[in-house]
Amino acid sequence: MVFYITKEEVMQTNKGLVFLYSQSHAVQQEANLDHVLDRMQHYGENIAGSREKTLKKAAYLLYHLAYDAHVFADGNKRTALTSTLFFLHHNGLGFPSETDSKEKQEEIAGFMKDTAEGKKSLSAVYRWLDLVVVKQE
Repeated sequence: MVFYITKEEVMQTNKGLVFLYSQSHAVQQEANLDHVLDRMQHYGENIAGSREKTLKKAAYLLYHLAYDAHVFADGNKRTALTSTLFFLHHNGLGFPSETDSKEKQEEIAGFMKDTAEGKKSLSAVYRWLDLVVVKQE
C-alpha cells in the first residue's frame, strides 16, 4: 500500500520552508496542488514493482511541483523536494546519508533548478531518483 502526502502536509511544508528564509507563505494556484496530488495517485498504478511504482509517483510529484504547478509564490523547488522526500520516507525509501555533503547538496540544488526551468523531463526526474534513492534501513 502506498502512503500519499496530503494537501495540508504540502501546505505546511511550504509555510515552514519560506519562514526559514523570511519569506511569506502565499498560495497562488491551490487548484494545481489538488490536481498534482490527485494525478499522482493514479500515475504508475499499472506498474507491478513497488519500488518502481513509488519512484514514478515521487518523480511525478517532484516534477510537477517544481516545474509547472506554480502553487506557491515562493519556495516551489524547496517544497517539491521536501514533499518528495517526505513521500519517499513514508514509503520506505530516501536519499542516502552521503547526500548531506555540500557537494551533493549543490548537485541536488542544480538538479532542482534545471527541473524548475524545464531542462529536465518527467522521465529524467524518474531516472535521477532511481539512481539516488535507496531503501531505508
